[in-house]
Amino acid sequence: MEGGELAGFPECRAFVFTFESGGRFLFDGSLMRSETWSHVHRNDLTQHCIGSGRLASESGVWSAGSRRPWVGYFDRVCEIAATWAENPGVIGYRGFSPIGQRLAAIQVKPCNGYARIPIKRVNEECGVALEAVEL
Repeated sequence: MEGGELAGFPECRAFVFTFESGGRFLFDGSLMRSETWSHVHRNDLTQHCIGSGRLASESGVWSAGSRRPWVGYFDRVCEIAATWAENPGVIGYRGFSPIGQRLAAIQVKPCNGYARIPIKRVNEECGVALEAVEL
């Protein structure tokens, strides 16, 4: 990778969540992109990571079901549960490529206050509650 391709990745890593399986991802959608913009005050990190091959070009969808899987953001862990009885809810995300997974594992500092916003918005807009738990 070129120096410019690597430049934004430490900032991107500050927005990475982890699936229970260990796979790393970014929430997808305009609300998450605007949220990252508000924290880093520059280019769209999601698009930057897609363009450099570190993030999947296609979105994935994860459904809340009867099993309560969890996602993590640094030391914060949340179980995923449907909040609307008639709609189990889905979350859009983008997983990392194999090289992106390895690079996303490099530890950086979390973005102060970032996790609260996606957790709230996923609940409001996707019908999926991210409920804090202790493992």
